[in-house]
Amino acid sequence: MRVKEEAMATRTISQEAFEELVKENVDDLGMDPMEALQDAIQTLTLQGVDLSGSSLSSHLLTFSIFQSLNNVVSQASSPPSPATPTPSSTAWTA
Repeated sequence: MRVKEEAMATRTISQEAFEELVKENVDDLGMDPMEALQDAIQTLTLQGVDLSGSSLSSHLLTFSIFQSLNNVVSQASSPPSPATPTPSSTAWTA
């Protein structure tokens, strides 16, 4: 992975190196593409690499959209919580 250091110690990564890192996560570590992308972003962020470059913005936007969709799907597919009986519905009548 080639990471460039620029003036004022800002570290950047090329589009090609970023895509290779994601591909390695999928191929070598068996991650699914979204997990591989998330791991690459987290790893590079922890290393202080600036990911705000325009060449990476589409990946970051895609990741953000998929993460939001995943949250919606997870919420929609979870079973609703059982209704709590109210005191009036459990009262005995004579």
